[in-house]
Amino acid sequence: TDSRDTNLIVFLSLFFNTFLPAKAGDLYRCHLTKRIYETTRSRVLGTVTVERVADIVVLGTGLIVSVLFVASDSFGRFGAVVGVTVAVLAVVSLGFVVLTSLPESLLPERLRGVVHEFQTALTVVRSPRILSITLVTTGSIWGLNVVRLWFIVDSLGGSLPFRQVVLVALLVSLLTGLPYTPGGIGFVEAGGASVLLSLGVGGAFATSVVLLDRLITVVTVGVLGGVVYTVLVVTDSQLLDETQLT
Repeated sequence: TDSRDTNLIVFLSLFFNTFLPAKAGDLYRCHLTKRIYETTRSRVLGTVTVERVADIVVLGTGLIVSVLFVASDSFGRFGAVVGVTVAVLAVVSLGFVVLTSLPESLLPERLRGVVHEFQTALTVVRSPRILSITLVTTGSIWGLNVVRLWFIVDSLGGSLPFRQVVLVALLVSLLTGLPYTPGGIGFVEAGGASVLLSLGVGGAFATSVVLLDRLITVVTVGVLGGVVYTVLVVTDSQLLDETQLT
């Protein structure tokens, strides 16, 4: 596959996820991938599902570890976070197992082909090599969020210990990935500020850290994504024709 096309697809899906609820940008990714690579939407949706499950598993596991070991002195304040994260991991894991093992014979004839394509994409993780690459890549990408938050805290003149930066960054990343509101707007800011306040950070500094972090992640993707989308509409409107999403 052409890496330029792949980067374009992922970037535009992030752009739409920033402004549309329920991770609708992922559906747009399925549309663009089908048009560019001439594959089925159900197979692409299976690939996106694998990616989202990997996100939740990596972030959830990292968050639990950071509370239990990195921020062990704060466990009493974050016990509920660990409990909810464990529950989410259990539900996601169970759902993934059910989806991969659902017998096609139980489905209507007209749905069997679609479900087969979807399950084929899901079962790629049975390969140890693909599973390892997926988890390592996912962990590396989310790890960069920790680095970004560390630089933000440092640029604002703060002295937050790195272990606490890890905890905040992973929690914010997990909240961002859940389909509550477009880009997690509202939940991410409230969750990030609350964690910083519970760690003893002043209200003004906590607000500055959260808002600067969101300015970088949301506004940057929004502005650049808007420019890219506008250029593509002008140069190749058929590729981005929303009427072909259905």
